[in-house]
Amino acid sequence: GIICYHIPNFIMQFKKKSVNEFLDKEIDNFNIIILMLINYERTTVEFILEYMEKFSVICNDRIQKCILNFQKDKIAALNELSDSISNKNFKRIIRNLILASRNISIKEAFEFLETDRSFIKENKIIASENEIIKKVNLAQTLSFIPYYTIIILYFLLQANNN
Repeated sequence: GIICYHIPNFIMQFKKKSVNEFLDKEIDNFNIIILMLINYERTTVEFILEYMEKFSVICNDRIQKCILNFQKDKIAALNELSDSISNKNFKRIIRNLILASRNISIKEAFEFLETDRSFIKENKIIASENEIIKKVNLAQTLSFIPYYTIIILYFLLQANNN
């Protein structure tokens, strides 16, 4: 009964974790898009936002709203977008978009992406290896459940027969 009571909590935690992982992958895609776009001369903040919208799933509605409000007040629209998502990497992207919309070039605002790329790649490899180890350990633990269940049922049925 206690396990069944907590099943909805486990499901919600699993969904939250999977959405956060998907959001991290989406933000990595944003970084890649920005790395490609900063080399073009005519790239603007609005142009970057449009491409981010094209390749987003989780952030799509928020980015669309930001693009609609962008013509009225650039900084306010970007601040609202930054406040809508609590991921620190996303906030860093938006913070640099704000800098690029004020006074510095887009290439200068996002120069950290080129240097951080190798560091991020190494961290992703380490994180994926750790995730694989966790999943293997969980699978090994779960694989013994049927075995223990059969043993317990065998002893219970033997006790009932005697």
